[in-house]
Amino acid sequence: MEEVLDAIQSRYGWTDAVVYALTWKRWCEIRDVINRVRKEDAHERLVVASFQAWQVLGGAGVPFGEYLSKLGLGDKPAEGTKPEAASLTAAEALAKAEAILEKARRSTSGTGDQKEQPGQGESDQA
Repeated sequence: MEEVLDAIQSRYGWTDAVVYALTWKRWCEIRDVINRVRKEDAHERLVVASFQAWQVLGGAGVPFGEYLSKLGLGDKPAEGTKPEAASLTAAEALAKAEAILEKARRSTSGTGDQKEQPGQGESDQA
């Protein structure tokens, strides 16, 4: 009960008086929302940690979605991800990431698709 009180106060910034004035039904609804959000946050952290491990392992020879399923985390796709990402191999994911980074480098350097002139950008290559 105290943990729920603390969670409600932390999440909403309410005082004891405000929280104690809640009906039991509303108290339970808020508790359920907080528990659901905590569970989703924990799941998301596990997926991120799994992705990092999958990258370190060089893809572990399986697509990331399959890797998640083997860990028991693949029941549903993570929010904000595209289904295609789950079927990429490590090499495909790295190639895609490199293409995105190269596009970002071109757009931030203002050169567009122009190639770098000799002698320019040497400080970036350290």
